[in-house]
Amino acid sequence: MSDIQSIKHIDIPESKLKLIPLLSMYPNLQSISIRNVESLTGKTIRQISAKCPQLTSLTIENADGLHGIDVSTFENLQFLTIRSNQDLKMVEGLAKLKNIASVEIYDNISLSHTSKICSDLVRLIGNGKSLNLDVLMYPEIQKAILQHNDKIQNGRIQGECITQQMQDDTLLWSEMINRQFNYTQRTEKREQKCTYRNYTMREIDRRADSIINSYIEQGDTEEQKFTILYDFMKENVEYNYSAVAADAKKRMEFHTGKTNANGLAEGFFYRTCVCEGYVRMFQYLLSKCGIKSQEVVCLYDADKIEKGYKYSDHSMIKTYLQRGTYLSDITFDAGRFHENQYSYKYYLLSKGEMSQTRSSQGRDWDVSEMPFPREEKWELQRFAEDRIKSRGRQTTDILRSGIQATKTRTRTGEINNQETIIRNNQRQMVQNIETEIDNSQEK
Repeated sequence: MSDIQSIKHIDIPESKLKLIPLLSMYPNLQSISIRNVESLTGKTIRQISAKCPQLTSLTIENADGLHGIDVSTFENLQFLTIRSNQDLKMVEGLAKLKNIASVEIYDNISLSHTSKICSDLVRLIGNGKSLNLDVLMYPEIQKAILQHNDKIQNGRIQGECITQQMQDDTLLWSEMINRQFNYTQRTEKREQKCTYRNYTMREIDRRADSIINSYIEQGDTEEQKFTILYDFMKENVEYNYSAVAADAKKRMEFHTGKTNANGLAEGFFYRTCVCEGYVRMFQYLLSKCGIKSQEVVCLYDADKIEKGYKYSDHSMIKTYLQRGTYLSDITFDAGRFHENQYSYKYYLLSKGEMSQTRSSQGRDWDVSEMPFPREEKWELQRFAEDRIKSRGRQTTDILRSGIQATKTRTRTGEINNQETIIRNNQRQMVQNIETEIDNSQEK
């Protein structure tokens, strides 16, 4: 067998995209991984499909600039991974993949805000496929299941299988945490993945529903909903100083119970987290209210800014409201609240206002230049404070104490903060292919 015939897997970085027209030279190619590229397009994906009709595994990761892809022409595809593509807004053709066995789609910032993909994903759930999805997709998947109820009743989607998968451990939900922006190299990276089993997401979703049902009313505007939830967050979730006190190596291993201080679950289960945990919890609550938001990173330490520190050190939230797009720092306002200070200092700020105390070179700061009208902000704050006061500030029935939460976590403590999550037998096939490649290259 020639060297070309023995090749079953190829990694394609930016420098090798120009070789895609030559992929037909590899007759036994089964697996392709495209990572860390900026000029990948939907047209390029179609070229790969045409050149590699026998492809069984495709990974697309960190393809900034990729806006949409259609995977329907990959007739033999069994394993599909799409993660950390921040501009990706559309994935079509998932339901047409007859041989698909496993799909991983998470940490695609723009994609988690759309419901278009959820219809196809519901069909895959109904067909018993192995899925690992973004945590922020959970509310949209729930809505999509309800919207497809007639098809489920008619047997066109296997309702029993959906019920089983949504009730059992079958589905996995992931988020990438510890996002950092390298100001020198103009690149972003995620250090770690948190993966949750389905029953943990159900409990998170139940608590989110309890918060929203307790304080949000039909007819509230987006700005009112945002402010009510902002007020709730800063009053009921405290900063986890113990996690920050750990050294750099230990910080990513720090757990309160069995979750990570940077992840979504920490605030919902323990009422404590670090800045990224605040943002993730707040994003989830906002998504349940139909409000689009995004995590943004920055430098806030003046000494680090002055010394030219090259990495971001803090997470904030960007929110897309009817009036405009604004930045907020829920972490610092929560800290100010617990120190009995004015706790709306970093609430709904324009780019210019936030730039007075934070530094960023990233495009995440593409927000409104004009400040939010001060009088309207004051009115919103009074409205939110009155609403929460009238409903009662005690939230032990929603966000239980640490002891009670620990009892829950003994049953749902499945979080795995490394890349070594439990993989099913289907995923083992991809690993075997890669092992074969390594062995052939050594020979």
